Amino acid sequence: MKKILDSSLLGQLGVNLIERIVLNMGFLWTPTGQLEAGIDGVIEIRNQDTAEVTNNIIQVQSKALSEFAGESVDSFQYRCSEKDLQYWLGGNAPVILVVSKPETNEAYWISIKEYFKDPARLKKRLIIFSKFANRFTAESRDYLIQLAVPRDSGIYLQPLPKKETLYSNLLEVSHYGPTVYVADTPLKHRWQVSDIARARKISLPSEWELWGKRIVSLNDLNEDQWDYICDAGSIESFSIDEWLFSIQADLRNLVLNLLHRALKRFLSGRGVTYDDNKECFFFKAKPTLSLYKYRYLSLQQSAARTVFQPYPKNLRADQQPSYYRHAACHLKFLVLGKLFLEVTPSWYFTFNGVHRYRFFEERLKGIKKLEKNAAILGQAVMWSELLAHEPELFEPTYPFLRFNRLTSFELEHGINDSLWLPKEIDGGADLLKELGSEQQALIDED
Repeated sequence: MKKILDSSLLGQLGVNLIERIVLNMGFLWTPTGQLEAGIDGVIEIRNQDTAEVTNNIIQVQSKALSEFAGESVDSFQYRCSEKDLQYWLGGNAPVILVVSKPETNEAYWISIKEYFKDPARLKKRLIIFSKFANRFTAESRDYLIQLAVPRDSGIYLQPLPKKETLYSNLLEVSHYGPTVYVADTPLKHRWQVSDIARARKISLPSEWELWGKRIVSLNDLNEDQWDYICDAGSIESFSIDEWLFSIQADLRNLVLNLLHRALKRFLSGRGVTYDDNKECFFFKAKPTLSLYKYRYLSLQQSAARTVFQPYPKNLRADQQPSYYRHAACHLKFLVLGKLFLEVTPSWYFTFNGVHRYRFFEERLKGIKKLEKNAAILGQAVMWSELLAHEPELFEPTYPFLRFNRLTSFELEHGINDSLWLPKEIDGGADLLKELGSEQQALIDED
């Protein structure tokens, strides 16, 4: 009895996926059929405006898989056979390798002859695919044209129109203040205020500053707890906007300092602490020092991001972590006609879940080398959701700060990322070799 193996069906599903994507580009797809030695089909470039075919071709090898090797949220690996490489590199036509997972409609591609120009890379036969830069979609069209059509051919193919949404790293502050209270005080140092509060067993909020012989606060200084701190007869109040948008830099800076203190208190209630030395906010560890995921609504769907994790990730029962990684962020208020908060995602490392790890800078430098735009955008969205999240029904509302989500812009014309991002990742293998596999683990997400 004749049999058709599951692997044959999977291979055909991979070819079908490629065909659908190529036809969506407006190009022609011709499968090679049964008798093929390492090429599954040919793409012929077609002018979509005139319907003319150009006789400029790209050969395609499809590799359909049920699972990707070495897969992370950003990348995976594929090792080519020596015979395949010799065949692909031997001809005069451009060859692309498309590795796909038909079950999830994922396809990723690389130009074989461009990728293996480096002899060291050719020796290893290992391709590191970026899930962002190497995605094979209809938007790969323009790069395929560059690959197939000679520069001196005189052929011009207009790029497909592309709308794009740009996300800034700015959150508009929807509510702040709204009042600044000022009063005379005999105290000169912050520690003196803290000592009096401790001696009187008074709990003082933190949104205040000493300014010469005066205390300035977002809290109402007429309340009883401030009686021992300032002169009640000297209390004045001002609109916060009057100072925030003042031409006097010292007033503006004073309000920004108050808002920064307010931000620290606001985020403390959401599980985030602050390192004054690094000027960095980061997620606090759970008491058990176990892995912690923050769940939030991403741009399109619910998401979960690991915001605290021990390293190494796979520990034996008798093994202690070398260090801990925390999701972190630099946050800065900016006055740009309105008040905005600038969000710059980062990472923080501790040796015990609290205190900074001595090799902090080395770890941070390593992960920053590996991060791409998509990963940074994902982190910015997470921080945006944390900041803009409305309190639950019985949660107290913080009175001095509220935020909108990330500011975005709709553009009629966009940039085709496939034309430049593959260049960005060309050194991926060399970079991983330089940093080591442990640093690669730093960017893995679930």
